[in-house]
Parts: sequence; structure tokens; C-alpha cells
Amino acid sequence: MLKPNVFKGAHYKRWRQRCILWFTSMHCVFVVESRPLGPHTAEDEQQFINADNTFKGAMISVLGESIVDTYVTMSTGKEMWDALVAKYGASDAGSELYVMKQFHDYIMIEDRFVVEQAHDIQALVKELENFGCVLLEKFVAGCIIAKLL
Repeated sequence: MLKPNVFKGAHYKRWRQRCILWFTSMHCVFVVESRPLGPHTAEDEQQFINADNTFKGAMISVLGESIVDTYVTMSTGKEMWDALVAKYGASDAGSELYVMKQFHDYIMIEDRFVVEQAHDIQALVKELENFGCVLLEKFVAGCIIAKLL
């Protein structure tokens, strides 16, 4: 039920949060953290290997076909996770700009209810807030009114 959708290269940060919840519920999220130094018992080592295998299998199952080949050959779950963070975690600037453009270019049409379209605009505003771009309520209301004209 917590399993995230397949990652195809967009909305990485949102997908990542869903993965963290999923891996936490499977008790294997700790494999992406730095291992404590010092001796490990054979039982601890086997538990870590089992969790790492679970993590790798789960990770492969939620990577899109165009992405999975790059990560399937990596030897540890931490290596896979770190590679994904390095490639996709730096910035969602492209996605943020896309949402900004959608918000700016939104045009209300007569074939749909005004309330539905206002909801669409508010959903775009919420998505911008998720990127850290908070818009004042008065500004959003003004935009909705301006788009009505």
C-alpha cells in the first residue's frame, strides 16, 4: 500500500519521500545510512545483507524501464541510493519552472465549471509551495479573477 509509483525521472523529491516511508515500513531504510565503525557480529552482518538485498530489490521494482539499467548493476543499496541522489536530488528546478509556466499560462475555458478550474489553479499553487515558492493568497485570488476575464 505504501509502495511508490514507478520513478521515470520526474518529481524525484516527492518520489524519494514516498520511498523512505516504504523502506521504513519494510525495516530496510537503514542500509542507506553510514554504517557504524567497529566490529560487527556475524548475525549483524547477515541481517544487514538481508536488509540490503530487500532494499535493492524494492528499489529496482520502482525504477522505470529507461532508468533501471543504470542502477541494477550496483552492488549495494546505498550505492544505488547515492547515485539517484547525485543525479536527481540536486534540484527540481526544471519541474519548478514547468509548474510556474503552467500557473502563468493557465487559461480558463467556458466548457468547465469555474470552481473546477479554480481548484486546478490552487493545485498548481500548492505544487509551487512544495518547491518553496509561496504565493500570497491575495495574489492567487487576483490571478484567478484575472484569468476569468
